[in-house]
Amino acid sequence: MDWEAVSAEVDGVHLTARAAAAVQGWKLESAAGIVAPSFWDVETTVWLRWAFEDARRAPQGPPRDLIER
Repeated sequence: MDWEAVSAEVDGVHLTARAAAAVQGWKLESAAGIVAPSFWDVETTVWLRWAFEDARRAPQGPPRDLIER
């Protein structure tokens, strides 16, 4: 797989349950070496290039509007 070429088109690749099952046992080559999809988890996004304004930790716990007051 030419991940550099893929990254020219998309920021990341989202791995669904169906895709995770389909790539079991595959070894994908990259410039950095072998990438084993078995280490990717269901509903995981593999980011190929930075696509964010900044990096902040996601809020923890339930959304504030669901917390009983």
